[in-house]
Amino acid sequence: MNSRLFFLAGLALAAPFCASADVALPHILAEHMVVQRGLPVHVWGKASAGEAVSVGFRGATQATTADQLGRWSVSLAPGDAGGPFTMTIKGNNTITFNDVLAGDVWVASGQSNMEFKLRQADNSAAEIAAAKYPKIRRMLTDNKVADYPMEDVTGQPWTDINPDNAGGASAVAYFFARHLQEKEGGVPIGIVESFWGGTPVEAWTSLHGIAADPALMPIFGEWAKAEEAWPVAQSNYERLMAEWNVAAAAAKASGGTVPPQPANPNLRPGGPFVPSGLYNAKIAPLTPFPIKGAIWYQGETNANANPNGASLYAKAFQAMIRDWRRAWGEGDFPFLFVQLANYKANPSGPI
Repeated sequence: MNSRLFFLAGLALAAPFCASADVALPHILAEHMVVQRGLPVHVWGKASAGEAVSVGFRGATQATTADQLGRWSVSLAPGDAGGPFTMTIKGNNTITFNDVLAGDVWVASGQSNMEFKLRQADNSAAEIAAAKYPKIRRMLTDNKVADYPMEDVTGQPWTDINPDNAGGASAVAYFFARHLQEKEGGVPIGIVESFWGGTPVEAWTSLHGIAADPALMPIFGEWAKAEEAWPVAQSNYERLMAEWNVAAAAAKASGGTVPPQPANPNLRPGGPFVPSGLYNAKIAPLTPFPIKGAIWYQGETNANANPNGASLYAKAFQAMIRDWRRAWGEGDFPFLFVQLANYKANPSGPI
């Protein structure tokens, strides 16, 4: 790119921040959120370059100025559990959240067992009817993959747990939050649900975290093989889908049983198995938000990854935990995990 084109490209990138712009916040900062007690309350976002921004919370105010890219960030003093509190962010516009709680925030991540909904659990009807917990809040991130760490994540916004929405919550995360609140004397609990069934641990680890351990280099080697094999795999999938469409139509017409639909290969460019792809889209945007810890369920997809899947996972899982702790910058926060006992690799079955 020549210098003139580079200059014009720079203007295009900066354009949203050159004119007067409203203060904007990432989706995790929103009404009904829970902020972590005992840690600085971090609030950040975007505005016009040079715009004065202030944040008021629990009787204190911090002010700053947006940088040349329009980014701004403030941290307010830690406080005890409680609320509801009001948070006000002022710039060219004013944003007010009237229902902010302070308590313990946990990230719930992993595969299908963490994704498993409360409505699918035993005795679900009674559990959902009794799920009246205004001080347990949850946020769910959308399933997306990214090539580089994102600054924001979309999804279902913060909401309290009640019978109208509890059925869609992660069952494990819900019971975990309820148990914690009971043991902690009613402290507000926030759960950020960020999971994707059947995904491998390397997808949840940053490139920095994988590359930091030479023993994890086979991850990149296996992915390179998968990318090379992708055109054939995709062609086979399209052929199988065409055959399935014919068979499914015939079964419906005759009143027969529709055969199972062929599975779309996960090992595909832009898919949920890409190393670091889920970290970039579903974890990196959360790391500026202080938390108490993380809970993780499963890792069995890695048993199918390659002939040394289990032994490699032992290192890769530790690398992911170290990576998350590094990214949040809060030290060795609690990282609780569950894995299935006596799991047997079954590439064609659910994980």
